[in-house]
Amino acid sequence: MRFFTTTAILALAAVVVVGSPTPDAAGSESARDVTVSNANKKDRYCGIFSTGDKRNIMTLLYNMRKQGGNCVTPAKTCTRHACMNTSGVYVCNDNDHDITLDCKKDVADFGGEAAKCCTADWTKSKGISGQQFSDEGWNVIVAYANCNHDANSDRPAMGPSDDPWGPNGECQN
Repeated sequence: MRFFTTTAILALAAVVVVGSPTPDAAGSESARDVTVSNANKKDRYCGIFSTGDKRNIMTLLYNMRKQGGNCVTPAKTCTRHACMNTSGVYVCNDNDHDITLDCKKDVADFGGEAAKCCTADWTKSKGISGQQFSDEGWNVIVAYANCNHDANSDRPAMGPSDDPWGPNGECQN
């Protein structure tokens, strides 16, 4: 019985060590994978950024689901991972470490939740602006984007006071 208890404790310790993040050469935590299986949807905010075009956002999310791949976002930044005309899909990372998300599962699914904003009238307004937060310290934004700007420097924002929604119209919740 004592042998079994010792073996069980050693096996448990091995699982804990194997599952722990490993520091990189500088001593900080290396990029880690986060997936929908352990990231739950939290708060959603609508209409806080200039709007993207509803059809373009839906096309971008469809393409992300179809193509998959990784969406890497550095610590404490927002990165545009998809862009079409005047619409973009961003991942914002509030963590102190880089994250690697599955573009298909994580970003497209959370983007789909954010895209549930501004749906009061699909015929009069084509604008959409939404932000879906995870419980893992990152969020996905669907909103206006200037595809001519660098993906790492283009940030979602509200437009100027004379045209806060931008070229795609108002967000109607």
